[in-house]
Amino acid sequence: MEKFQKYYWYIIVGIIVFGVVSILVILKIEKMLEKRDFKKTYSKEKLYKKLKKRADDYGKFYYGINYYYWQKNKLNVLYQMFPVGGNINDKLVVTDTATYSIVTNKIFSSGEREAFYKMEFRVYYKVAEIRKSVINNFTHNGVGNQNNNVYQNDNNTEVVINQLKNFLNDINIESNDKIYVESFIYKLSQGKTTEKDKNKIIETLSKYTGVASNVVSIITNIAKFFI
Repeated sequence: MEKFQKYYWYIIVGIIVFGVVSILVILKIEKMLEKRDFKKTYSKEKLYKKLKKRADDYGKFYYGINYYYWQKNKLNVLYQMFPVGGNINDKLVVTDTATYSIVTNKIFSSGEREAFYKMEFRVYYKVAEIRKSVINNFTHNGVGNQNNNVYQNDNNTEVVINQLKNFLNDINIESNDKIYVESFIYKLSQGKTTEKDKNKIIETLSKYTGVASNVVSIITNIAKFFI
């Protein structure tokens, strides 16, 4: 009996030691993966394309994208891409974001379980009040000589320039469009934009409303300083 008790405690201690070592190894691996993730540069365009429309347990629709628990850098990029009040596209506005563990089937028994290492980033939304009238007014509000210089507000100019630069950095657009956007940025910085420039930049940006979430915001800001 004493011999059994002796081995019993050896077994208990062995299990505890094994458990502690296993946890430390897991934490070490997690730290390594997290460090590796922060060295990675995520393409916002590619992340945007991976968004999938899904429904939660209550039948509420949202856009979701999967990631692993240690991908903190990826999660930060997603939060930056979809701030509450921002746009998913020109038709949808972000109302809330959340993270959830993904539910998977149990391996050794029936039923389901939460996979702690598999996560989902959710973007809840509402249909935006489409500002087509604003855009239409913007592109048609200056009937007359299309080569007249257009008045612009200096306070908004820098904002739009920065938005356009970020747009070029985040999205891979057609080479001809990129050249024009860069040309428009230069003209804007020199105060030499025209009504014709205004209409063309709207037409160019409109091609990417389904790819870049901030296109409508850029157009709206441009509308503020053109007359």
